Amino acid sequence: MSDESTTPDSVEITRFIDAASRGDIDLLMSFFAPDAVWVGSLSGMGSLQGAAAIRRFLDDWIGSYQEFEIETEEVLDVGNGVMLSVSLQKGRPVGSTGYVQLRYATVAVWVEGMIERFTTYPDIDEARASAERLARERGSAMSQDRVDIVLALYEHWNAGDHGAELFPDYFDPAIELESPFSAVAGEPYRGYAGMEQWVGDLDEQFSLWSISPHEVREIDNRVLALTTVRARGRASDITLEFPSAGVLDFGGDDRLTRIRIYLDVDEALKAVGVER
Repeated sequence: MSDESTTPDSVEITRFIDAASRGDIDLLMSFFAPDAVWVGSLSGMGSLQGAAAIRRFLDDWIGSYQEFEIETEEVLDVGNGVMLSVSLQKGRPVGSTGYVQLRYATVAVWVEGMIERFTTYPDIDEARASAERLARERGSAMSQDRVDIVLALYEHWNAGDHGAELFPDYFDPAIELESPFSAVAGEPYRGYAGMEQWVGDLDEQFSLWSISPHEVREIDNRVLALTTVRARGRASDITLEFPSAGVLDFGGDDRLTRIRIYLDVDEALKAVGVER
């Protein structure tokens, strides 16, 4: 599985912003991964490796002010775990009666709810462009990860490895599967028990059910798989080959939450808004 790379929920984002605003170093550090990287070279502050180094920098930086405040002007979830923020720092240095202020932007990369990379920019437009580029690059990587997950799942299936012990690696506990069999029953197979039932229903009807994918791609956080199925009926012992398609939805942890199997490929394409 690939790492989850979505940003945390709005409550956690609010806590992070509040901690930055108040200079609460303990709370700030709770958001950084142990091996996090802080890149401040664009602001003349160098690059820091690891949470301990980041902590020392924050202690020195915030500790150099008698009064310290950060006003957050903008927070934007750019996507794929990339968050952009624009802030105005105000403060009175220790031993001074004057106040200084600095407007800057930061780009944070979040993985599994923790910051892995934090970059500061004095140029807001440059930060925005960098965040958008990084989100695109990470999106492409995540897309390939999910394609690889689906291909690996087909490999397991064709090797006869489709027992319940495999389910937690690939399927969310609340997984829903819609197939021609479930259409007869009138409702999808649900959960791990439903997946076991689906495998059992196939095994009862067919002595062979192999799936050969020939096009697999991600479309709007779903994976579309165009395949050829080779099946042999148990009662008839007749082997057939026919086209099929799957539309697979992923959750934030890159496990499948919904699978729809189509015997009509055009119907699958329509479901994801794609034409032949």
